[in-house]
Amino acid sequence: LYLQYMSSSTSTSDGGDEEVYYIYKGLVKEKIPSNITHVSIDPSVKIIHRMAFRSCLKLCKVVFPADSILEKVDAFAFNECKSLQSISLPNSVKEIHIQAFFCENLSEVVLPEGLQFIGASAFSCTALTSVVIPSTVDTISDSAFQRCDKLVEVDIKEGVRRMGEMCFKDCSSLKHINIPS
Repeated sequence: LYLQYMSSSTSTSDGGDEEVYYIYKGLVKEKIPSNITHVSIDPSVKIIHRMAFRSCLKLCKVVFPADSILEKVDAFAFNECKSLQSISLPNSVKEIHIQAFFCENLSEVVLPEGLQFIGASAFSCTALTSVVIPSTVDTISDSAFQRCDKLVEVDIKEGVRRMGEMCFKDCSSLKHINIPS
């Protein structure tokens, strides 16, 4: 159960950090505590606003409800969330904007069928090892996955019409890209 803002100490043998839970309501000027570790996106949220969680260094878990109506992850929304390692976006998401997930430890992302737009540098400098671009994506913008050093495999499904410049530039481990004809 997530509360609007709840803090609880955890007892771990290694002296673990405090867990801080938050429910994101999607308000434009919403003041989000920088020490949050877990966030639940309210089902009524259509947009995760620009820089909403930027530099929430301890954020490690983002939960979307099954009935999510989220359509847009705006620019820099999760930029520099150093503890975020995986995210599974709801099927309602249509757009991911510039540097939305510029998170150095993000190693797993599930892009939903229905996604139409991936913005410039949306996933640059992440730790992704593989990515599947859904068939509903129309545009992969410039540098979308640039400098993903651990990226080994990319599967682009039939349907992508535009790929910007340097989408996969400096992905030094990249061995396989499936690009439909």
